[in-house]
Amino acid sequence: MSVEEFNKYDKRCDVIKNIILKDYKDISFDFVRNPDTLIVEIIINKAVKISILPNNTLKDIKRHIDKKISNQHNGVSEDCIMCCEKIQNNVTCSKCSNNYCSECYINLFKIGKGIIKCPHCRFEIGEIMPDYMIPICIEDIRFKIELRKSQKF
Repeated sequence: MSVEEFNKYDKRCDVIKNIILKDYKDISFDFVRNPDTLIVEIIINKAVKISILPNNTLKDIKRHIDKKISNQHNGVSEDCIMCCEKIQNNVTCSKCSNNYCSECYINLFKIGKGIIKCPHCRFEIGEIMPDYMIPICIEDIRFKIELRKSQKF
């Protein structure tokens, strides 16, 4: 992302933040920047998060927020869309907000040789990498997931 695109994205995120805070008065939101991707993430009720992708519309973002809030209020414990088991170490697609286990996420990473493709919406993130780098990156992913688990929002 160029500096100009980043500044445009940042301004857009500020507008989205103000709309969300205005429209969802009874919900707790935190807005943080992911240090690895520089994407702004919305943390809902200190429990779940979604990402604001540069090409997400406000309608997309509100749909993701509504889905997460509904699941929280209804006590819905989603099953992984890949292994169909109870989700272990939740990872969320930043495009469609569907959830899967961290190990399923890692399997997507392995299969895609560095590219992760959401099994639901087909959104892709990452880049092809040499085979020798895959195990190193998998360890990095596992480390980040464990670090995220130890941090309380």
